[in-house]
Amino acid sequence: TSSTHDRTEDGGEEDLWVKWGHIANDWENNWKKQNVQIRELVRRGIPLHFRALVWQLLCGATEALRKKLYAEYIKMPEEEAFAVLVKIMEDFKMRDMFKPSMAELGLCMFQLENLVAEYLPDLNQHFQSQNFHTSMYASSWFLTLFTTALSLPLACRIMDVFLSEGMEIIFKVALAMLTLGKEELMSLDMEGMLKGAINEVIVRVG
Repeated sequence: TSSTHDRTEDGGEEDLWVKWGHIANDWENNWKKQNVQIRELVRRGIPLHFRALVWQLLCGATEALRKKLYAEYIKMPEEEAFAVLVKIMEDFKMRDMFKPSMAELGLCMFQLENLVAEYLPDLNQHFQSQNFHTSMYASSWFLTLFTTALSLPLACRIMDVFLSEGMEIIFKVALAMLTLGKEELMSLDMEGMLKGAINEVIVRVG
């Protein structure tokens, strides 16, 4: 029945919260012993209540915060956000994305272009025929980790996995979005894509 189904869903959600509570309470040992299982849980989505803390744990930000009375800082969202930002910039090569040369961003564009050529050859050929370069549509995806291109709930799910597995998830999401929007993208000309229609397609399929 519907009520039984609701109770089952509620019970599953409660179990998930209990799991994350145990994991967060002894993060270092759990991460060493259950790395694979925790990554799978992250892919299922970190519960909203735990997200701020787990993001810090995933990127090691709590270690720095403990040295400055972590118990006090955890009450301050600005401190949490800044700690995570610093670790992302330092440990996930995001700092290199914003250097004057933007060499890291250029490398990501090169890698994505090759992936599109391999997995979506028709779309790649269409982009080339329109002189529509990868950097014209994908730069912001990598610079903002999709936070400006997709809905907030979906962007948060992507960030969950990014902090757990790194930049690979951004390439996977980029390919998935292009695959889902392929038919519509193939119908756009250079002018249409430059006017931002490609981002509208990505938002719809996302």
